[in-house]
Amino acid sequence: MGSSADLKGYCMPLSPEGKAQLVGPLPWHFSMDVMAFIYRTNPDEIKKLLPEPFEPSSEPDIAYVWFMDTLSIWEADKDMIYVNPERAMYRECMLGIRCRVKGIEGHRVAYMWADNDFTLLRGWFYGYPKKLGRIHMSSSKRQIYELNKGIGRFGAGTRLQSFCEAHGERLITGNMRLSKQIAPSALLPPFGLPTFNILHFPTTEIGSDKPLVYQVIQPIAEPPAWGDVWAADDTSLSFTESEIEEHTAIRPREISGAYFLSMGLSFKGIKVIHQY
Repeated sequence: MGSSADLKGYCMPLSPEGKAQLVGPLPWHFSMDVMAFIYRTNPDEIKKLLPEPFEPSSEPDIAYVWFMDTLSIWEADKDMIYVNPERAMYRECMLGIRCRVKGIEGHRVAYMWADNDFTLLRGWFYGYPKKLGRIHMSSSKRQIYELNKGIGRFGAGTRLQSFCEAHGERLITGNMRLSKQIAPSALLPPFGLPTFNILHFPTTEIGSDKPLVYQVIQPIAEPPAWGDVWAADDTSLSFTESEIEEHTAIRPREISGAYFLSMGLSFKGIKVIHQY
């Protein structure tokens, strides 16, 4: 007799009840603390990360690093943070560049590291090139700073560090001191600009070298909700050479802006911009 199995799930692994899926379906809801650096780098190296139809931005030497401490759930399982907090909280480090696509100013994420498998896989679904890493942020327990006599209140003058490590190597380290609170409208781009990512899944079919998926896509999200937004000074951002990474080609020359902020947003899906 033939099989009558009815496997369920939004993504692998599919299973009889669907509970084993690594990620649930859209929409996905996020809230996060972000330690953000915007900096100038070598525009010729940025060009190497911009295949057609990408073009250099009107500010062709701008790149950025965001360290993120994130809480995320999907609409179909809003109780996941109570069922299993490990499935809802993680940290990431994003390294991106300014660009333009079909005349529209935006940015794309060139490299990214995450410390949890479900956000790594989910990121691949909408073009974020995530790899596993470990991200450490001195802001991760900021809500209880004031209860520690050795630290004090989180606010103006607070010093922060974040760093990303992967495969036994420290890759990126950022330092800042909170200066003053500002309005979200005062944030430098790429805040407020669309994201254009490359969505790529290779084929494993014998005799074929055509990718299963190869597109330029735009993740579509609802307008963000903002918490406190801090401008920072006394900043530094350093990239460490790696045996297996290429991030140092777009190392910082000059920091243009640095911020610590809280925000929330919901991703609804993607829009295909270009099909290779």
